Amino acid sequence: MNKKPFRATDGPMIMLIAFALMLVGQLVASFVLIGTQSDGAYQIINVLAMIAFQIIYLATYLIYTKKKGIVSAFSVRNKITVWAIIGTIGVTVLCFFGFIGLAYYFEYLLGGLGYTASGFMPTTPLAIALMVIATVIAAPVGEETIFRSALLSGLIKNNRSELMPCIISGICFALMHINPSQTVYQFCLGFVAAYLTLKCRSVLPAMVTHGLSNALALIFSYTKIGGAIDGFYAQSGLNAGITLLTCVAFPIVAGVAIWLVCKYLKKVEKAAFPDKFKLSPRVIWIDETTNQPIYEPTEYVASIDGEGESMKKSSVENRLAGQERLMSQYQRDNEESGIFGKSSYKVALGIYFVLTVFMWIINFAAGIVQ
Repeated sequence: MNKKPFRATDGPMIMLIAFALMLVGQLVASFVLIGTQSDGAYQIINVLAMIAFQIIYLATYLIYTKKKGIVSAFSVRNKITVWAIIGTIGVTVLCFFGFIGLAYYFEYLLGGLGYTASGFMPTTPLAIALMVIATVIAAPVGEETIFRSALLSGLIKNNRSELMPCIISGICFALMHINPSQTVYQFCLGFVAAYLTLKCRSVLPAMVTHGLSNALALIFSYTKIGGAIDGFYAQSGLNAGITLLTCVAFPIVAGVAIWLVCKYLKKVEKAAFPDKFKLSPRVIWIDETTNQPIYEPTEYVASIDGEGESMKKSSVENRLAGQERLMSQYQRDNEESGIFGKSSYKVALGIYFVLTVFMWIINFAAGIVQ
């Protein structure tokens, strides 16, 4: 059976359903942890719960897409080159060291408001090993499947440029963590992961950059390197020169370098696997004046090899016929989009934002009170 591409509403709906189920899972886990007798058991159960949440994410995506008969434009099955992996590693390093100063400065500002960050760091060998699995393997697979493979596939249906889908994906990703001190860096990581996904037309690079970023964070958290970096960035709140360097110069240099690397990766990927860039048939956006779909420039345009007017005429007829089919499919999708009609994707995003922002505020208030 041929699978259909994502509708605009599918990505946000998958994200909202997965997040709601994760909240239920957190509630269950909290009751289990309350009855934990030892610190070692508490740590293990806590990390196992983190892995379980990622399983919930992945299961939600698989069940939803199978039921709807849809496939992501950035499927994990899309082939990538070795250069994509090498470039992704470089992008991750640039992202981690380029934007971490912004994260430190934001946390410094939160501290000025009386907020104290709270975190969970395992100390037993088994818990640490499980933490590595949870953050370096499970989280990249589960979260990138939801926020890049699913959400991004939905967002590109209603946006003309690549910028807005990356911004929305980054915001949703940052808010999902519901951790005020991590908000800025998680947004930067989410934005970069989304940009990599768009350029490589695969979610695999996003999973790699997510896992490697988490691995770097763990290494710094459990070694003296982390303490040294903490000491350096702590000065950003006291020294204007360091602040300018870490919060302006580093991010600009990293941003430009990431843009150049991703631009090169798209060129390489498009030359190696051009088919994955042909999201055919696909409506890019709908003209608000005529309510007609605008297609990719290459949609249904047959190659002209000099055989004459008959070939040109056939090409035009094929293109028009294809456009009519796309328009019919677009209208059917809107009719099937649920009780909210055309705005269902906006409603799903709105509900998600309200829930996550509300919980973010609660966590921020709890960090001030403690």
